[in-house]
Amino acid sequence: MKRNIIFLVMIFTLILSTLAFSQQLSPISGAKVVARGNNGLGEATTDENGYFRIEEGIGAGTYT
Repeated sequence: MKRNIIFLVMIFTLILSTLAFSQQLSPISGAKVVARGNNGLGEATTDENGYFRIEEGIGAGTYT
Protein backbone atom coordinates (compact mmCIF):
# COMPACT_ATOMS: atom_id res chain seq x y z
CA MET A 1 0.00 0.00 0.00
CA LYS A 2 1.45 3.32 -1.00
CA ARG A 3 1.64 5.92 1.73
CA ASN A 4 1.01 9.09 -0.17
CA ILE A 5 -0.58 12.11 1.33
CA ILE A 6 -2.85 13.86 -1.12
CA PHE A 7 -3.90 17.40 -0.45
CA LEU A 8 -7.03 18.43 -2.34
CA VAL A 9 -7.39 22.18 -2.38
CA MET A 10 -10.70 23.81 -3.25
CA ILE A 11 -9.85 27.45 -2.53
CA PHE A 12 -7.64 29.96 -4.32
CA THR A 13 -5.49 30.78 -1.31
CA LEU A 14 -3.96 27.64 0.15
CA ILE A 15 -2.87 27.21 3.73
CA LEU A 16 -1.70 23.74 4.72
CA SER A 17 -1.44 23.11 8.41
CA THR A 18 -0.96 19.71 9.99
CA LEU A 19 1.30 17.53 12.14
CA ALA A 20 4.20 15.19 11.36
CA PHE A 21 4.62 12.13 13.62
CA SER A 22 7.11 9.25 13.77
CA GLN A 23 6.03 5.60 13.85
CA GLN A 24 6.13 5.82 17.66
CA LEU A 25 3.63 8.73 17.45
CA SER A 26 6.22 11.23 18.65
CA PRO A 27 6.25 14.64 16.92
CA ILE A 28 9.04 15.06 14.36
CA SER A 29 10.75 18.43 14.67
CA GLY A 30 12.91 19.93 11.94
CA ALA A 31 11.44 17.77 9.14
CA LYS A 32 11.24 19.33 5.69
CA VAL A 33 7.73 19.08 4.19
CA VAL A 34 7.23 19.60 0.45
CA ALA A 35 3.93 19.84 -1.46
CA ARG A 36 4.42 19.62 -5.21
CA GLY A 37 1.82 19.73 -7.96
CA ASN A 38 0.98 21.17 -11.36
CA ASN A 39 0.39 24.59 -9.82
CA GLY A 40 3.68 24.99 -7.99
CA LEU A 41 5.79 23.89 -5.06
CA GLY A 42 5.61 24.86 -1.39
CA GLU A 43 7.95 23.98 1.46
CA ALA A 44 7.93 24.19 5.23
CA THR A 45 9.85 22.84 8.21
CA THR A 46 8.13 21.27 11.22
CA ASP A 47 8.46 23.00 14.58
CA GLU A 48 9.29 21.33 17.92
CA ASN A 49 5.70 20.03 18.13
CA GLY A 50 5.65 18.59 14.60
CA TYR A 51 3.46 21.36 13.19
CA PHE A 52 4.03 22.83 9.75
CA ARG A 53 2.26 25.37 7.58
CA ILE A 54 2.66 26.00 3.85
CA GLU A 55 1.25 29.36 2.85
CA GLU A 56 3.19 30.37 -0.26
CA GLY A 57 4.42 28.87 -3.49
CA ILE A 58 1.47 26.70 -4.43
CA GLY A 59 -1.94 27.31 -5.90
CA ALA A 60 -5.21 25.43 -5.85
CA GLY A 61 -4.94 21.79 -6.94
CA THR A 62 -4.06 18.27 -5.85
CA TYR A 63 -0.69 17.65 -4.19
CA THR A 64 1.27 14.55 -3.21
